[in-house]
Amino acid sequence: MTTDLVKAGYWSSISGFAVANIDSSNFTYLFCAFAELDPKTYEVTFPTATKHEFQTFTETVQRKNPDVKTLLSIGGPTANTATFVAMASQESNLASFITSSIALARTNNFYGLDLSWLYPSTEDESGYSGNDPLLLTAQVFSSPHSVRAICRNLDWINVLPYNLHSPDNFPNQIGANAPSRSTEKNPSWEAGINAWIEAGVDNQKVVLGLAFVGYAWLPVNGNKKKVTAPAKGAPPSYPTAPSTNFDDRKSISKKIAYAKEKNLLGYFAWHVGTKDIWMLSETGPGYVSSQQAEPAQGTQQSQTSTQPAGVHQPQYHSQGSTECEENSSRGQDTHRPAWLASFISNLEVVFRARLAPIEARLDMTEELMKNMRQDQAQISATLQRVEDKQESMSQAQARLKDRTKGMGQALARIEDSMQDMSSIPTQLDTVNEGLDKLSMSVADISEAMPKYCQGDEDEDSDGSPRGRCGWD
Repeated sequence: MTTDLVKAGYWSSISGFAVANIDSSNFTYLFCAFAELDPKTYEVTFPTATKHEFQTFTETVQRKNPDVKTLLSIGGPTANTATFVAMASQESNLASFITSSIALARTNNFYGLDLSWLYPSTEDESGYSGNDPLLLTAQVFSSPHSVRAICRNLDWINVLPYNLHSPDNFPNQIGANAPSRSTEKNPSWEAGINAWIEAGVDNQKVVLGLAFVGYAWLPVNGNKKKVTAPAKGAPPSYPTAPSTNFDDRKSISKKIAYAKEKNLLGYFAWHVGTKDIWMLSETGPGYVSSQQAEPAQGTQQSQTSTQPAGVHQPQYHSQGSTECEENSSRGQDTHRPAWLASFISNLEVVFRARLAPIEARLDMTEELMKNMRQDQAQISATLQRVEDKQESMSQAQARLKDRTKGMGQALARIEDSMQDMSSIPTQLDTVNEGLDKLSMSVADISEAMPKYCQGDEDEDSDGSPRGRCGWD
């Protein structure tokens, strides 16, 4: 049990800041970022280049502060979101992730696990290890979600009210990383905290995020460097940039005072590789929240949370205090399983929102498959009708072939007849020639007959003359 304000910070393996240089006396919790998720086995592993730093992280930071607790952070802004989706969507993949992450944390003396995937979602598991129970937390964006599950399963949430205005989402306009005043398009950091509280989360479950980084823009209108001035975006800031935006000492002090005033559980910083990180200890040992940061019953003093993973542009919508029936469930769930089950219960928050759209897509896929099966049945029926018509056409084709064969035979006979008929003109010529000769003979006979019949003429008994043609 701790009586201190929660003061946490992240160390990034790509920051170039040596673990040995971390002043762990400023912190109650330190996150070691980022372990990697294997896209094939879905097991958690250390980065090859900084494996030694991960293995010795707890030992190193506890040299200056033996009481600081460490958490292994998995994922980060450069992690492949599709790999996390695949891991969370299949039970066997999730089991590999859970088993390997817990083993890696235990083997290397981490007190908890930090999930750097800021899209809450779900999965349950039970198991027993004989270790102390876990302290369960989650890191969330400023827009409230899954409030009921958070109240039921988590000891606190780390809210990220920064990266609200950056060159990524506002490349052509200078703005504040964590603005103190809300606008229509850019809510303030305080509005993000209030949104969670108004949604029903108890103040003593809220830890405020502080950004020890800034962003730089290149003004396009000369020396106009004020907020909302036109600009060209640039990567995270550097001291000599034309227009650099970050929280200075005054801003950090104001937010720490706000955490006290609102009786929040504490605050955390991204990241520890800055020279002004000592401001986290500014509250001093005298500040203790009204409700101690005790682990929920059945959990160990270690936690699971999520680290900032990229620039976002949130919209705040209060869900109302009725979303959470009990503002604080700490110490009330006497039936929570041992530490392993508690860790998996936290995944109910970490994976719920991500699995929800996946399940919706699966439902849509099932509906599409159902329609496809119906279409397939119709296509099969159509194909059967086509096959039947093809068979009928084959039969008709056979009949047509037979008829074609008969027509061929008839044509052959016609050709033979035509060949026979081809001799008719010759025969007609012969007949005509014979007729011509016959006509000539008749003409000769006709011409000869008058001469032949000329001769003596006698008279018949009636006194008429009678010719004599030689055939009396």
